[in-house]
Amino acid sequence: VETVEQFLGLRVHETLEALYLNVRAGKIPTLEGLLGYYGGRWQETWHEGVRIRQPDLTAEDYRRLGERQLEVYYRRHHPFDRDHTLAVERRILFPLDAEREVWFMGYLDRLSRSADGLWEIRDYKTGQYLPSQAMLDEDRQLGLYHLGVRHLWPTASEIELVWHYLAHDLEMRSRRSPQSLEELKRETLA
Repeated sequence: VETVEQFLGLRVHETLEALYLNVRAGKIPTLEGLLGYYGGRWQETWHEGVRIRQPDLTAEDYRRLGERQLEVYYRRHHPFDRDHTLAVERRILFPLDAEREVWFMGYLDRLSRSADGLWEIRDYKTGQYLPSQAMLDEDRQLGLYHLGVRHLWPTASEIELVWHYLAHDLEMRSRRSPQSLEELKRETLA
């Protein structure tokens, strides 16, 4: 069963992927063009099996919610030149153990590099839930992505984890020590 929240998240992710693929190609879409893309993808992929649990909200309410999140994000980050996008929706696959028997696979929403050389693993969240900083500092998903980026690009010495909470227009960050990454690897293997 697909919930409307999952559906909205997928459409926003697709739209941000299209945005940054265009930016990498040297073309910055207009806000109207970006929202048009989002609206088109919403219409093309909407189906009656999408479950809406809140009886006072409609599919249109959720569509507008995603549109507002994209508009706020666009206005905050335009002209998208604060960092260089290295990859969007990039699959990472790497071994967690020295014997190469246990592998991890995931998909980075976006990987970027700042002008001062900081690598940033970016994750986009469309839901209303906002975790504490302590929870983000323990987040397993982006911690594992950190391990994957270090495996694939060993010269990426400075890496920061970045969450974009689009419903709150909030960016939250975390860094991992080598010790915490080793502990994450041990816990995951266990």
